[in-house]
Amino acid sequence: MKKITLKSLKKIDGLLNLKNLSLMNEKKINTRNIGQILLIYKNKEIKLSEIFSIKIIENQKEENEINVKGCNSFCNYLGYKWKKDILTVESNLGSYVGKKMQGGEIRVKGSVEDFLGSGMLGGKIIIRGNAKDYVGSASFGEKIGMNGGEIFISGDIGKYACNFMR
Repeated sequence: MKKITLKSLKKIDGLLNLKNLSLMNEKKINTRNIGQILLIYKNKEIKLSEIFSIKIIENQKEENEINVKGCNSFCNYLGYKWKKDILTVESNLGSYVGKKMQGGEIRVKGSVEDFLGSGMLGGKIIIRGNAKDYVGSASFGEKIGMNGGEIFISGDIGKYACNFMR
């Protein structure tokens, strides 16, 4: 399998929607395919290669490992509908990490904002920091919160954890 490193080319100073990063679960892993994934940065579509450098190396593991560097609390929806592979971030993140996650693993060496694991169906999320409000809870306008999977947090959590969890 492969180890993919995504390193931000510049400081992220506006909202970055990482929902489409989950397309990596379905694409053939190469620089061109990954670089063409569209993200939303400051309300504009932008190719992943315009905001992150991409480095891919072969490894002997059974799963792909994706390491994202240079994120901060402006980075939202990391791991949205994530299906497989290991996703690692060594910084704080914004809201909706692991929303509707189906499988695989997300590791965050930092804190996260609201709605961690909202609507999560499977997989594992490990947070080595704090999580704010609504961990495992339903997002606004949704009726079901976390319905499967595991969340491990080594810090504090905020209010309304596990509301509408099944």
